[in-house]
Amino acid sequence: MIFDRLETGLKDTSRKHLVNSIFGGKQCSQMVCTECGKVKNRMEDYLNLSLPIKGFKSIEESLEKMIEGEIISDYNCDGCKRKVDLQKRTMIASTPNILIVHLQRICFNFDTF
Repeated sequence: MIFDRLETGLKDTSRKHLVNSIFGGKQCSQMVCTECGKVKNRMEDYLNLSLPIKGFKSIEESLEKMIEGEIISDYNCDGCKRKVDLQKRTMIASTPNILIVHLQRICFNFDTF
């Protein structure tokens, strides 16, 4: 919320890119076909890195899990032209001058809500 207000306040000044130049980074969402190896990359801007910490012993372990990714089943691959398993992961493409790490301490459970 504070970044939104800062960007709004600086919008019509010469410092309109100040927040992004200090806290902004880029991450790459990558999808890799496990059959043909076709890779799709999508770049996204971020102002903070949100990491789950439940079940991890350290932030490094949580970062490794983010980079390792997950397997998605029944994805229609453009390269294979059929449904295959896909590895989806998020990697950090560029880091900001100041990195803000949001630690997700609370896990929402739909079964107990």
